[in-house]
Amino acid sequence: MRKTQRILTGVALVAVGLALATGAVYAQPPCNVPNNGMGTVTLPPAGCQYLSPSQVHMIINGLPPGTTIILAPIHRDFICRQSTSTGPCIVPGGPLGGEVENFTSTAVFQLSGTGVLSGWNRTVTVPLNVQVATAPRKAGAAVQTFNTDMRLIQGAITGDPDFDSFQVVGGTANGFSSPGSTTLTRQSNGTFNVDSSFNVGYVIKFVGASGGKLAGRSGATQGTVVMKAQQ
Repeated sequence: MRKTQRILTGVALVAVGLALATGAVYAQPPCNVPNNGMGTVTLPPAGCQYLSPSQVHMIINGLPPGTTIILAPIHRDFICRQSTSTGPCIVPGGPLGGEVENFTSTAVFQLSGTGVLSGWNRTVTVPLNVQVATAPRKAGAAVQTFNTDMRLIQGAITGDPDFDSFQVVGGTANGFSSPGSTTLTRQSNGTFNVDSSFNVGYVIKFVGASGGKLAGRSGATQGTVVMKAQQ
């Protein structure tokens, strides 16, 4: 096996191991939300979060050979985003014909280094602007299944001890196909279980901060990760 193949195989094994570990940590009950009074639920699901229990983000480009940064994400704290530029939080229609949801949220990344960064662990929190499109659903039905699309997901931080800048950009409107689907299942108490997931395409860009672990380094790594709603 060539050296490059050995490095990529090692990286993949590390990613799988960390994904299994984070999956155990993130094991949580399904997302359950109240009926919004119209026989369905308001999305994004309040009080829930999107996790990647079997996958992780990775930073590879801009690092020494054999070195990666594994990022286990939690996407949470959904808040309506209404302004003169974006309009209401929820707008009927959109590319899938149902509605478009505009909101802010928070991505919490648990970072773990490999290779020369082995043993480096920390948390990075990034505020996000998000837009999701949904297809029509049959309000009032006991089971409602419809397509969704992560149109925009983007945010950045600056001035971090290790990152002069750290930027996440994803979503179909940014050129990264991010399809999803949602199934709402009504429970005996009238609430709905929300089975929602997205296959999010993204790029993570970073510039290392002077004096930090990544000083003098920068890069951009593209990838795709499945994120699923959980309580």
